[in-house]
Amino acid sequence: MSLSDTGIRIKKSILNRIFEPFFTTKEVGKGTGLGLATIYGIVTQNKGFINIESKPGKGSLFEIFLPCYESFYIENLNNGRIKRDNAKYNETILFVEDDKEILRIMEQGLKSLG
Repeated sequence: MSLSDTGIRIKKSILNRIFEPFFTTKEVGKGTGLGLATIYGIVTQNKGFINIESKPGKGSLFEIFLPCYESFYIENLNNGRIKRDNAKYNETILFVEDDKEILRIMEQGLKSLG
């Protein structure tokens, strides 16, 4: 998954600290600094990693890499336990967003993908 912005960039002097719990560049009372630390924890607990690129005038790019567990589905498909047409894998996706419009769009997109 890739996420990018067109902001000024993340300064090199703080780039290596952005996943630290409670680290924030926001004013007191404007944020806790737990957001990126939480994401980092979820990704690494699931044997993934995050790549970050941040360049002046270009913004920042976050790439999240998670392992593929396709072998479980292939094995069960081959054994006839799962039918590809209407497979239900009992997966859960947690999407957190405080902008209600973005949340609605993402919910529609995820539902359309099953």
